[in-house]
Amino acid sequence: MSNDAKSHYLKHTSDVISPKELRYLNIVRQMMLLNRKYVTYPKNSFITPRRNNDIKLASVSVEFLEQDIEKIPDDKNDSLIRYCIKRERLQSYSDQLLEKIKIVAQWEPNFICANEFAFPFRTDKESLRILNKLNRALVKIAKNKGIYIIAGSYHNENCEGISPIFHHGDGRRLYNPFPHQKATSAIRVGEQINISYERSVYLYETEFGSFSVLICSDSYDASLVSGLLCHNYRNRKIESGNPADPVNILFVPSLNDDKEDAIEGCKNISLGAANIVLFVNGLSYNKHSRLFVVGNQILPMDPKPVDVEDVDFYQVDFNAYKKSRLDVVNDYSSSYRYMMGDKPVKTIG
Repeated sequence: MSNDAKSHYLKHTSDVISPKELRYLNIVRQMMLLNRKYVTYPKNSFITPRRNNDIKLASVSVEFLEQDIEKIPDDKNDSLIRYCIKRERLQSYSDQLLEKIKIVAQWEPNFICANEFAFPFRTDKESLRILNKLNRALVKIAKNKGIYIIAGSYHNENCEGISPIFHHGDGRRLYNPFPHQKATSAIRVGEQINISYERSVYLYETEFGSFSVLICSDSYDASLVSGLLCHNYRNRKIESGNPADPVNILFVPSLNDDKEDAIEGCKNISLGAANIVLFVNGLSYNKHSRLFVVGNQILPMDPKPVDVEDVDFYQVDFNAYKKSRLDVVNDYSSSYRYMMGDKPVKTIG
């Protein structure tokens, strides 16, 4: 919602507006309702008894070179194309990802997120041997160090964009029965993947409330973003007995050349959903991360707690975040109640 619309609702506490204004707002309202109508919220619980006052997050950027990519047409549907690391480079990419995560894990963060395509994938026998070794190592780190690892993403054998999630409960296997699946092809760069007709915001329940993942272009998707905003508004209260209602943390692993647009989008999602958004990019000439907490950018720790390149470390006061979240949601209250279809509006004239 624009600042003008927000200001209007904050100013007009009587919720009485002119028919002309209502007509225009109803168009926006209807679009939001239709966009999120078919969005689902599948859940998987990773909740543990741990409780921390601070959230420690780390971003890992794996240098991604265009010449290392091979585009493989799908055997069953030639309109689909998988992006894969070339076979001769797969070991190098696997080693790079694992080595950085090993070093970052020394800091014992709660969350580690890598960029899009940081997790290399191929289906031939030798590549699967390398990947199974990587998978076992990440499971071990997640379990032994108590870390949630969002290991970037990859295109699987079904031409789906998948973000593998590892956690410290039982570890998630490479063929996770509950992966995050990319919902939107990045058409501008020719990505042609298999996407589901069902739009889903996947909820991973933790001791910090739920987190979710939007892979790169998913963070531009109107249905997913409006669905996320709606979900967080409807579940705006953080109760001690129900810590997993809102999506408190959103991870955006990306490979994005539109740096400013992507960053501005993540900032707006953070404010609109009143949550924490970590954006991680991996282009060789554009490696960076950004962290936003309720619309405010948080700078990485300097000096770094562990010396490693292309990694940023962040620390967020969880109790202060919860207070800021409720303050922002209350500010949005009147506009959200209308735009989410929860509140009738009177007209004048």
